[in-house]
Amino acid sequence: MPAPPSISGIQEHELSHGGAYQFLSDSDGGITLINTSFPFGFTTGVNQECAIKGTLQVGVTSAHALSCAGDVIAFASDARLKMNITDIDHPLEKLNKLRGVYYNWNKKSIDVGFNTTISQEPEIGMIAQELEEVIPTAVKRAPFDHKGNRSIYNDKHVRIDGEDSPYKTIQLEKVVPLLIECIKEQQVQINELKLKMESK
Repeated sequence: MPAPPSISGIQEHELSHGGAYQFLSDSDGGITLINTSFPFGFTTGVNQECAIKGTLQVGVTSAHALSCAGDVIAFASDARLKMNITDIDHPLEKLNKLRGVYYNWNKKSIDVGFNTTISQEPEIGMIAQELEEVIPTAVKRAPFDHKGNRSIYNDKHVRIDGEDSPYKTIQLEKVVPLLIECIKEQQVQINELKLKMESK
C-alpha cells in the first residue's frame, strides 16, 4: 500500500486487488480513508498477519459496521502487567446507581452525523453519563465525534454543534467485573439466609 499523502487535500490510490481508496489529509497531518471501493483487501499466506500500526476507525455513521468471522482479541489482562490490584468494594451499592433502559435515538443523532436514519424499534442499553459516575473508565469519546466530522467541527477544528464536551460511548466489557462482584456478594447474602433458616 502506498504511503499516506503528505499534502493537504484528497489523494486517490489504486489497489492491486481491484479496489481503490482515497486519503483525505488535513493541515495537522490527520489522515482519513474515504470513498473506498470494494474489494478492499489483500490475501496473506498461511500464518501471516496484516498489522495496522495505528488507530483504525471503521465507518463514520452508525450505518457502518465492522464484521468479523473469527474472534476479536484486544487489549491485555495479564497479572504480570498489573499493580495496585484491589477488590471492588460495595458492588451492589454501585450497581444500584445504574440503569438498563429502552430508548429511541433522537433527531440530533442525525444532525451530528451519528445516525443516518432513526428506527422506530426501541434500542436497549445504558446511559453513558450515568455509568461515568460509577465506572469512569468504562466511558470513552464516541468514535463519530472526531475533528473530520463537519457536522460537529469546522475546518478550524472548533465545535459548531453547541456542545462543550465530546459525545460519549460505553465499553460494556468494563461493566462485567462489577457484575461478577455483585453476584458474589448476593451469594454471600443467600448463604447467610440459608444458615438462618436451617438454624430455626
